[in-house]
Amino acid sequence: MDTLIHSKDFNNRMRGILDQMEAEVGVEFDFVDGSNMYDHELGYFNVAASTNERLQIEINSNVLPGASKELATVVFFHESVHAYLQYFKNINPGSPANQTQHEMMANIYLPAIAGALVQMYNTPPDLANKCEWIY
Repeated sequence: MDTLIHSKDFNNRMRGILDQMEAEVGVEFDFVDGSNMYDHELGYFNVAASTNERLQIEINSNVLPGASKELATVVFFHESVHAYLQYFKNINPGSPANQTQHEMMANIYLPAIAGALVQMYNTPPDLANKCEWIY
């Protein structure tokens, strides 16, 4: 996991996704241990620990080390988009189940994230473009 999030390829892909979000800010993502999470929680944006320069995302270190690199990548992208939308665009994750943010991910950012999966891991495009992972 550490190798993935510190790789130049991952950071370039995340920058491309942020560019599609018209991100005007230079933001860094700080992925930290979230070992106190439930097994069904793969990641969480910690708004209280974030600043305009660094958005802190907790990653479930009990579950993701055993996951595929594709799933880990999707979690990093997914939580990064949540963090950006909430912190800089003031789009509350709200309810039900982060519906507004998830709809935006599906309708606006899915092509960039799916493209990254295809290019990084040769994921079949039809699988990469499925929306199930967003929710």
